[in-house]
Amino acid sequence: MNIELKDFELAAERLKPILHHTELDHSATFSAMTGGDIYLKCENRQKTGSFKIRGASNKIAALMERGGLQAVSSAGNHAQGVACAARKFGIPATIVMPKAAPIAKVQATENYGARVVLAGDCYDDAYKRACEICEEEGATFLHPYNDLEVIAGQGTIGLEILQQLPDVDMIFVPIGGGAPVVIQSMLNTKTTDVEGSLKQIRQLASAGCQIARLAVPNMEAARSFADICKDSPLPLVADIHFDYRLAIAAAEGGASKIRINPGNIGGEDR
Repeated sequence: MNIELKDFELAAERLKPILHHTELDHSATFSAMTGGDIYLKCENRQKTGSFKIRGASNKIAALMERGGLQAVSSAGNHAQGVACAARKFGIPATIVMPKAAPIAKVQATENYGARVVLAGDCYDDAYKRACEICEEEGATFLHPYNDLEVIAGQGTIGLEILQQLPDVDMIFVPIGGGAPVVIQSMLNTKTTDVEGSLKQIRQLASAGCQIARLAVPNMEAARSFADICKDSPLPLVADIHFDYRLAIAAAEGGASKIRINPGNIGGEDR
């Protein structure tokens, strides 16, 4: 499954009229505990109380664009996201949950307009029944994480973080099913690929980002970094393991800032 920056940007456009705008919240407590500036991306303030509305909405929007979507069915913990998104697009939704699902979760999902079916004792049982319903009723199954458009929807969090905090140093991502990890992988680029790097930087600029960060692990990358700086539409941060030669090469190449890898001398900016 290949996913590119353009997939996240397309998802972000689809989601603009649907999502709440969640700001980064500076945590005084965690900042004091760590000696840094810690920000929280509070997706608990998102519609349905979770980031999962992002993936579900992007998937349904993409299916609607392709045409022929009649109904959706799903299982798993993005139930309320699917239910809310389906209501937004006027599509019937059936959510299958294990029989032991909390009453509050069942009621919340029903309140978004979905039909809830209780089946089996675990997710695997619910998943099997959801697939059966798709066969019986001609519905489309929405996987909670193993789907490109669901992943792209979740990854729009990463674009927002870059726009809200352009010089972010680290992003810590919780991983369950795995979809949110694209927030991290989306931000990486291969510095030795000059044209590929410039393409991604231009895409970041068009998405509203104000700065880009590139890894400079060796002298080959440092030479490429200088070529990238010449045509980059954004100021660039050079992220290096401590090596004075790399630092000098990055500075001479046009780096706006040089960040020393925190695994070496404390993550200082020089």
